Amino acid sequence: MFLRQVKTASEALELAGAEKENPAGLISNCQLDDMLFRLAQVRGLASDFDGTVTRILTHWHFLEKKLPEPHKEEKQRRRTQYQTAMHGVSEEQMLALEMALVVYSFELYSQAAFGPAEFTTAGIDCPPRAGMIRLFSLFQKKAFVSLGIKPSIQAFVQHFRLDVDDVYAAGVQYDDESGACQPTDIVVTGNKGECVKRFLASHGLPSAHVLRMGDSWGDRHLFGQDAPNVFLFPPNEPEDHVHNGRMKAIEQLWDKFPLIILADDTFYPLIRLIELAQGRADL
Repeated sequence: MFLRQVKTASEALELAGAEKENPAGLISNCQLDDMLFRLAQVRGLASDFDGTVTRILTHWHFLEKKLPEPHKEEKQRRRTQYQTAMHGVSEEQMLALEMALVVYSFELYSQAAFGPAEFTTAGIDCPPRAGMIRLFSLFQKKAFVSLGIKPSIQAFVQHFRLDVDDVYAAGVQYDDESGACQPTDIVVTGNKGECVKRFLASHGLPSAHVLRMGDSWGDRHLFGQDAPNVFLFPPNEPEDHVHNGRMKAIEQLWDKFPLIILADDTFYPLIRLIELAQGRADL
């Protein structure tokens, strides 16, 4: 059985951890027949970007690499402050903190005279997860919902010729006189759910017909209680704090949503499951 149904988050995490030696694991809190029924109805995909369709490095990382050294150090200091301040805060406070970090990042980009080229190359440099193009081909309507930068994600989409209808992420506005760049329509953890609602409404999609996909606690508002949800848990994640954050997220999300944990570095096990639900593959 390639989809393993377990009752508790601790059992799921134990299985996901065991997959390090033999990846290609799908773990769920739903029975196979139930999940296949849900997936058979799916026509759309709403996905996070960094760490979900990309492997390991984020487009923020590639932008930061382009900053002068003093700016890099300041960005790291501010990020550490942000991560510390996030513990135990309300949703409203978290939204404000994330907004402030995005705005501050753009202040540094302005000081470094970033233009369209820097944002474009940051997106193109992101390494995709294997199977991404095939996975996206299984859906009629697709959107990225990301605490990220829209031009970078659009550059990634164009570079890999990915069929995506909408990108919900921060836009970039340039001031011709000062050369500064500012974020517009910032997407953070707290408003990802609103972005999904806009995606559903614009394409006439019922919530249950859209698969949600993410890789962190920050994607909780992206997920839907009446939809199949996929949580990426790649076994070869090199960053301990990212791995530990994902473990905590699974513990908190397990009883809230119909959930599939993809304990793999590729999309291929998920592709097989969706193709089985769609009648394109045999069990």
